[in-house]
Amino acid sequence: MTVEQSLAIWTQLEPAADQPGRWENESPYLLEHAARYAAEAGRLTNLLADADFLTHADPASVSQEIYRSAEARSCLPGIVYRSSYDRHKDAPPRIRRHILAFDAARAGDEALLRGLEQHSPWRIRWATGGQLAPALSLSLTGHENDASAVDTCLLDGRPVAVTGSEDGTVRLWDLLSGTVVRVLRGHTGWIGTVVTTVLRGRPAAVTCGDDGTVRVWDLLDGTAVDVQDHGPAKVHRLALHGSLLATAHSDGTVRWRDLFQRGAGTVVAAHQGAVSGVAVVEIEGRAHVLSAGHDAAVRLWDPAGLRATRTMAGHTGIVTSVTASALDGVPCAITTSSDGTVRIWDLRRETGPSLLTEHDRPFMNGTTGRVNGSHCFLATAADSTVRVWDLGTLRPVRRLPGRTVSADVAVCELNGTSHAVTCSASTVQVWDLAIAGLEPPLGAGHSNQVSTLSAVDLQGSPCVVSSSWDGTARVWDLSSGLRGELTGHRGGLRTVSTAVIDGRPSAISCSDDGTARVWNLLDGSAPQVLQQGNTPVTCAASYQRPEGTFVVTGDTSGTCRVWDLRTGHMLRTLTCHRGTVSGLGVTRIGGTTCLVTCGWDRTIRTFDLTTGEALQVMAGHEDTVNSLVVCAVDGRPHCLTTSHDHTARLWDLAWGTQAGVFTGHTSTVSAVALRDGTVATTGWDRTLRLWSLSATEQLDMYTFTDIVDAVTFGDDGSLVVGVGWEVAVVEHRSLPRR
Repeated sequence: MTVEQSLAIWTQLEPAADQPGRWENESPYLLEHAARYAAEAGRLTNLLADADFLTHADPASVSQEIYRSAEARSCLPGIVYRSSYDRHKDAPPRIRRHILAFDAARAGDEALLRGLEQHSPWRIRWATGGQLAPALSLSLTGHENDASAVDTCLLDGRPVAVTGSEDGTVRLWDLLSGTVVRVLRGHTGWIGTVVTTVLRGRPAAVTCGDDGTVRVWDLLDGTAVDVQDHGPAKVHRLALHGSLLATAHSDGTVRWRDLFQRGAGTVVAAHQGAVSGVAVVEIEGRAHVLSAGHDAAVRLWDPAGLRATRTMAGHTGIVTSVTASALDGVPCAITTSSDGTVRIWDLRRETGPSLLTEHDRPFMNGTTGRVNGSHCFLATAADSTVRVWDLGTLRPVRRLPGRTVSADVAVCELNGTSHAVTCSASTVQVWDLAIAGLEPPLGAGHSNQVSTLSAVDLQGSPCVVSSSWDGTARVWDLSSGLRGELTGHRGGLRTVSTAVIDGRPSAISCSDDGTARVWNLLDGSAPQVLQQGNTPVTCAASYQRPEGTFVVTGDTSGTCRVWDLRTGHMLRTLTCHRGTVSGLGVTRIGGTTCLVTCGWDRTIRTFDLTTGEALQVMAGHEDTVNSLVVCAVDGRPHCLTTSHDHTARLWDLAWGTQAGVFTGHTSTVSAVALRDGTVATTGWDRTLRLWSLSATEQLDMYTFTDIVDAVTFGDDGSLVVGVGWEVAVVEHRSLPRR
């Protein structure tokens, strides 16, 4: 069929642009096939700009047509649709509309965003875009548990990904159609490595797992042609070089043998603790085995002997993977580690390693491959990214953002361009490395999970301060975005709270580095540091007395401390909870200045801050209490709390009783805020929910792409949420603007 004929058919099929609900009421057939007809007519990018179509069309067919078209993959609506495809593909249209709108805001596609919000009470004012994934081309689902290993090969001339999973299955995916070719069953647990090869002229895969076996699979017929049982020792990793098979084991041994020979082969006690990586490298024409372990060591073995010919030290944490490569003809080992480094070792010289990178999060796994013509190294990191370095220049060239940690990564060619294939949770993701990164209009946000948000007015401008596990706090103008950054902590930030201290808008940040810091938000001067040792500080609040300003901090030991900000001295310690103090606030109860706390022991407690006397213990939550906000209801002191028991609760502090329960979340409730009789809660079910305080009834709900760990009301009447690494400002028509 010619393009002209396809265009004529599409012109007849396409609903009228001015037809209300034109796609919502369309036939199932057209919802499934419209994207294909539009692609054949050369109108796919036009169709992708239709918000109503993206909301109601069949997700699988839309995703497939975007994947087939380079133009569609690189246009903004195509990027928006693919970025969170795994989140919205099985969702009803209302939730898909929410997720697409959030991603449109992150990408800066204003036209698509307004189309998606046209009939919605919700509006996203702005959102950061650090986790937006423009290079993500395809998300494949089917594993029943986390995918743990991946390699690629050609099967009947078509590119295929072969993945292993904690569900014990090996799956073959056609990377052109995005469909499962075959499921191989035999392993009874987690699969640590998949290596594809050609054995006796037929495509094959060799896999290992914690069931202690190595299995060889014929990929054409799906049969297991060999099963090697290594006994009780789990097989963590394997490497194959020709017919030389090397395996890494949980009992600290490394083993090697000819793949086609029976018997145990050679077994050496290689490391103290588990062996986490193994590779085979050729040095002067002879194969050698590389091993990496939990003891932070990397060792080189000559298979002809039983002793390591070299031990390489330098890592300070578990060496999580080792990869053999050649740089300018020199055999090298490239290692990743939980110490946050990637190192390159010259295997011909007894020299120290070259430091490829240093990161504040562990690296999990690595591989080499050709990316757009260059020899590159790809590593998966615990911050959910995949990082790519050019091994010719030793410089970073790409960072692929994710929402969950990728266990493994492989490289292949698809349609003439380089792609990465990753295992992330139960999803296999395919990344087009030829698509350039997108610069989000509001920047990248944080580089780790946003933990809390707190509103503040800065010289008449409504702002919020965010804290993150990346160790920074950031100041955001609710109209324009990032205003400043607070740095200096040496650990992740658990919380940040704002207050006016001595007439200055201030923030108090609490960190795992054992400090709380008090920041002047106007002049950016060095903060006052409240040092209490190595115990992580979890939360803080300030209060005024005639004699000055005081700060109360809580920590993971269950202790609260009272500090005099004039001197920086600690005045009193209070033993508050069995375990972590997860939230606190200061309020007046019956004329007395009181501390209100919540903790992992499931209780809410009050204390007289003048005498230190424990006053009340309130119980009712059925799991850990996560956060607390003090408030007034009808002039009486109350507090709101959130919990892992999937509820938020209201407590009357004067009576010491529970006054209401907010039920509806399907997972942990992480944060709560209150304004003018409306309660806002967020949770690990990826939702923001609005409630009537008086009736404890849900009013509305918005679903995001990731865990929502933080929420606060802005001073202008907006809502500010922390979604994964992102900060977003959201409006609802029921909330009055200020």
